[in-house]
Amino acid sequence: MKIFEFSFNPRADGDWVRRLLHKRERVFLLGELERPLPRDRKLLDELFDVAEAAWRPKLSSSKSLVRAALKRINQLLALRQKQGSIDWLGHLHCFLLFVGPGRKTSIPVYGAALGTVRAFLARNKKLTEIQKPDEKTPLMAPQSFGSMISGTLVPGDRLFLFTKGLSQPLIKDKLLYEILGLEKESDMQSLFRKKRARFAKISGLLSIITIPMNKTGDISSPALFNRALSLPRPAIRINVTKNQLLLILLLTILGVGFVLFRLLDS
Repeated sequence: MKIFEFSFNPRADGDWVRRLLHKRERVFLLGELERPLPRDRKLLDELFDVAEAAWRPKLSSSKSLVRAALKRINQLLALRQKQGSIDWLGHLHCFLLFVGPGRKTSIPVYGAALGTVRAFLARNKKLTEIQKPDEKTPLMAPQSFGSMISGTLVPGDRLFLFTKGLSQPLIKDKLLYEILGLEKESDMQSLFRKKRARFAKISGLLSIITIPMNKTGDISSPALFNRALSLPRPAIRINVTKNQLLLILLLTILGVGFVLFRLLDS
C-alpha cells in the first residue's frame, strides 16, 4: 500500500487545522477543522485515537467493530457538546477509513464521513465518488457520524481523499484524471507545479492511497493480508558417517530380533 499526501497553501487559511492520520495501514483519517479554539485543536487526533483503539478486526466481525468505533466517536462528540464545547460545530470535516484483513486479491474497507470531505475510487481508469460532501447540516446542529459505507479494494485501485477546497481543480478541472496516469510522487509534484496557477487562491489537503500490483498481478505488500505469522521450524541436522549408519542399522536389527526371540520363548 502506497500513501501520498499533498498539502496546498497550508497558511492561506490562517489557523485552520488539516491532518492526515494513519497507523499500520489499518485506520486512516483525513480531516480539517476551521479556525478552532485552542481547546479544540487536537480534536482530529482525539477522533483518530478512539477509532484506532477500537479497530481490532477479524473477518467475521469487521462491520460490528466499525459500528462500535463510530459509536464511541459519536459519544465523544456528544460529550463535548454536553459540556458546552460547541465552537467546532459546523466546522469539523473528516473522513474515516477502516482497512480490514484481506486476501491476496481483495481488501475489505469501511468508511464514514462527517462534513464536506470528498472521496473517490479509481478503478480501471474510471472514477467513482464514494463519499459526497454533506453541506445541508445547520451550523449549530449536533454533529455525528451517520451511515457507514463498505466495499472492496483490489490490486491497482486508488483512493483519493481531499478537502472541499480542492474540488475545483481536481474535479471541475479534471486533474484527478491526469493523476491516474502517474505512479511516482515526484511526477505528481511536477504536475502540481505545472498547474500551480489553479491552486494559487485555494488551500486544502489531498491523500492518495494506492494498492499496487507486482509482476504476478498480486498485491506487492503481503503484510497487509497476513492474519497470522507462521514461524519457521528450526532445522535439525545430524552428521552421521556411512559406517556409523550401518552400525546403527545392525544394532536395530539385533534389538528387534532379541525382542521377538523373547516373545516366542515365553
